[in-house]
Order: sequence, then C-alpha cells, then structure tokens
Amino acid sequence: MSAKLFTSISDDYDFDPTLLRFLAEEFESSITYRYVECGHHSICLVYSYNNKVRYWKRHDNFWYFLKNRTKFPPPEDSIATEFFNHGKIYPKNESAQEVDKSTWFELRDRDRDQDFTFYEYCIVTPKYNTVLSVIWEEANLDLGFDLG
Repeated sequence: MSAKLFTSISDDYDFDPTLLRFLAEEFESSITYRYVECGHHSICLVYSYNNKVRYWKRHDNFWYFLKNRTKFPPPEDSIATEFFNHGKIYPKNESAQEVDKSTWFELRDRDRDQDFTFYEYCIVTPKYNTVLSVIWEEANLDLGFDLG
C-alpha cells in the first residue's frame, strides 16, 4: 500500500485502537507498523515475547525516551504485564488502557506523571505468548468520528 493512500485515509481521524482495526480491515492487512511510519499521530510499539521485551519502534516525532527494557520483562504496571502475569486480555471496547508516562518512558526533572495522559493498547497473541504494546499520548478526548 502506498504511503499517500494510507495517509489520505488515516489522517482524517484521531488515533485510537479503533482506527488501527478500521485501517486493517480497509487494507486487509495488519497495519500497526505501517502506522508508525506513515500515521499522523506519534506512537511507540513495544514487542514482547515470553514476558521479555524483544524490540521497540517509534514514530520519528515521538520525542519521549523509552526506558531500556530490551531482554527484560515489561514494566510491572504495564498492560503487557497484566497479560503475561494474569492472562488479562481487555475487550475491544476497553482496549485502550490509561498508563502513567513513567510506565514506559523516562520522566525529565520537570515532568510529573499527572501532567500527561498516555494509553497502552495491547495486541495479544496467546498462542505465541506475544504482546505488541501500542503506546501513545492523548491528543483529543472528543474523537469526533464513528468507525462503526
């Protein structure tokens, strides 16, 4: 799929898990990694396997510093850890869970967790014991669209 076609559709909406599902259906493909490259909202992806972070990828304009967790378990207060430790998988209507900025990212001296609203949406594959955490900062509470 071309970046131009992708952005012509994705740029009309604010980011949330519903948008990823809508785009995947529209393009008949998993598009989470494509969104990191072409989407207008800065997101970060963290891939974990068997309760260990394997790698991460973030949008070029995602300025927050990710804590180095590669080869270590996800943070204790992450949604990914809820799956690995308790088998928790959120239903679609609750898939975007609020997390503290400090869960995944470094706080600067002047930062306070309560000054930020971050979300983690986990794409879980229990059969392979994997979690792809999609993490973003809230841009707009009123999404202003209905994807069905």
